[in-house]
Amino acid sequence: MRVVAGLSPVLYHITSTYKAARILQSNRFELKPSEGTSIEENIKQGAYYLSTARTLGSAYIRSNAYPNYSLLVLDGVKLARRYAGKPVDYWGESMRNNGANFESEDRVFSLKPLIPDATSYVLQIHTMLPSGLDARAKKVLFRLQIEAKKRKIPTFYYTNKADFLLLDERHSVPLNPRLLDAAPVNEHDSYSSSLSDWLALWEIPVEAYKRLKLLPLKEQKKRGITERFLRLMNMVSYYPQDVSSFLADLHNAKSVGYGNSSKEREALDTLVSVMRKQKLAPKEFYKFLGDKWRGS
Repeated sequence: MRVVAGLSPVLYHITSTYKAARILQSNRFELKPSEGTSIEENIKQGAYYLSTARTLGSAYIRSNAYPNYSLLVLDGVKLARRYAGKPVDYWGESMRNNGANFESEDRVFSLKPLIPDATSYVLQIHTMLPSGLDARAKKVLFRLQIEAKKRKIPTFYYTNKADFLLLDERHSVPLNPRLLDAAPVNEHDSYSSSLSDWLALWEIPVEAYKRLKLLPLKEQKKRGITERFLRLMNMVSYYPQDVSSFLADLHNAKSVGYGNSSKEREALDTLVSVMRKQKLAPKEFYKFLGDKWRGS
């Protein structure tokens, strides 16, 4: 398949409705670091990116068209005025399966982890509704609807997946105000971060760890010495070549359905900043941790 260089005039960004509402509320796109998988090492290392599709036929859009997901239609022309971008064939020729896996991906690149004034690039929002709404789903939809209305961004809701994938506005459904009768409350992220333990392995000095081991377990945990920290410490010490768990955690922290926690994002940005400052690729970072903790 032939792709044309540069960003397409219209782009599509699919994400969870929770994240879509957060984009509107914060008015910024949180970008993914290019570090994370061996495939991405040859794409554009050292940059952050926003993953979009240039066609609705993208395999990535089709495979993520779930209830409680939203598709943001973006102004590619406006984005191209401020940000570099290019088509990316993530899987390559051998994995496309005659086009079935072709993601039609356009990546928007930035040297910073955020794109501010995000709502100025959003033309429309299309959302796939779940069959039933629990309290959390109501709060998320309420937030999305209110934030979109404040910014005069058209929103469309669907109960049929085929209509959603075609963005067929004729078959969109009105959002019943009664479904959103519960006013949203302030939500605080309570998810634990899978990257925070990796970060602790970097930040905690070995001598400090030896002192912390003498404290009660409850006090150790408060200071970052969790059970997972100890498992990872053993992993990097005894399996110096097995970097797959670290790469998986990096990748998962960037993926579309993951990372509801702001702590997860903070840990991701800090780790990426550390690796770039020290000029360490993920595999080299993992090896450094192994050398640091081996024998402790």
